[in-house]
Amino acid sequence: MNRNEEYRQLLQELDALDAPKDCVARAMRRELRRKYLLRPVISAAAVFVLFVALVNLSSPVAYACSRVPGLRELAQAVTFSRSLTDAVDNDYVQPIALSETNGDVTVKIEYLIVDQRNVTVFYRVESEKYPHLEVDPIVHSADGTAPAPCSYGPNEWDVPNGELRSLTINFPYQDVPDALQLVFNLYDPNHRQDEAPEPISGSGWADPVYDPEYVADFTFLLEFDPYFTAQGKHFTFDEPLVLGDQTLHITGVDVYPSYLNLTVVGDDNNSAWLRSLKFYLVTDRGERFDPVSNGVVATGSLDTPEIIGYRADSTFFYKAKSITLYAISAEWLDKAHETIHIDLNNAHAETMPQGSSLYSCRREDGRWIVTVLERSDAAQTFMQDYFDAEGNRYEIHSWTSGQYALDGVQAPEGYSYGSIALNNYPYDEVWLTPRYTELWSAEQPLSVTLKLEQTGSHAK
Repeated sequence: MNRNEEYRQLLQELDALDAPKDCVARAMRRELRRKYLLRPVISAAAVFVLFVALVNLSSPVAYACSRVPGLRELAQAVTFSRSLTDAVDNDYVQPIALSETNGDVTVKIEYLIVDQRNVTVFYRVESEKYPHLEVDPIVHSADGTAPAPCSYGPNEWDVPNGELRSLTINFPYQDVPDALQLVFNLYDPNHRQDEAPEPISGSGWADPVYDPEYVADFTFLLEFDPYFTAQGKHFTFDEPLVLGDQTLHITGVDVYPSYLNLTVVGDDNNSAWLRSLKFYLVTDRGERFDPVSNGVVATGSLDTPEIIGYRADSTFFYKAKSITLYAISAEWLDKAHETIHIDLNNAHAETMPQGSSLYSCRREDGRWIVTVLERSDAAQTFMQDYFDAEGNRYEIHSWTSGQYALDGVQAPEGYSYGSIALNNYPYDEVWLTPRYTELWSAEQPLSVTLKLEQTGSHAK
């Protein structure tokens, strides 16, 4: 019997254990996959001896054994992500037992799902004094200083105290470090609403709310098992994909347990930057994978306005030999119109993004309110940045969207009104930053097949 056969036989014996020992078996399988020592197994007694050793010597395994029934709750908590559901189904979970109490509030961190670029933290908040608390998270490096560029935020809101919640931390440009410091600032959302200023009369607008008053704060050090942080495969390509008048180059696919990242770069001769791509993927076995709809869904270039990284559900646990990309539609930003000039006094725009029109510009309470008729199925037409004639940059902090304009006119079917407020802006002309200017869609999805033959890896 060779070593691989010994390993498979040991796993089979673990699978054959009865229900009372099943939690130990699951924890044991995870530990064996990570730290399998090539030793002969000649009887079930040897398996039980190894169980005793692991449960007593390995705190992660002991904790897993005591909490594995809770994995059912974890499976319910990750329904927002197919990739995380697959990770839980494949025992790809790092149990962690961290708990801290501050006054009337306790926070417990119970599980992590980690790979090379993503950390999903599962935790719960408990308090007898407060019926519901929300979390403002802050992520630092392990020594408490600012980490490498990352994005993070809760995956859900309005979770009752005591129930499992999750937070995702993503590193789009480099690997997850060995450890992170996670700070939780907790506040009472009802108290926060009470302190918000009243809307300005007749406009429906409100200034940004004040920072909440925190009722408790917690600091946790998260340390990651190197087995998990080394998981990921990188595939490089140079596959052209022609979408109307523009050409893309598919340059890479990164497959992690928690998501798949598709990298595309616009051709140098393109007249526009790619701003969004609607697509889906199909494996060689016919399994379909869609773009993710929560958390980080795409990443941009550091040098241009182009969006080059697109997230999809992961094929990591499916052993796909190839995937076929089906492109459905795209949004483009004309390189000649990265900003759009608007004459505010006369409500006139030099041009407008395709599918939208300038509805009105009105001066009210020391601000300009610009209203746009836009597609209901699109995100807001303009970005946060805007500029004056001297090139000075400002930021939009107030906006609204709905079926009715501020004067009560109803939008046509398939459209809505989006309004932005230029607070304390004294000039009568402005340069807004469009999210896109042109639309492309295919009568039938365009396809390109990518063979997943590993040409490189991010593995440490």
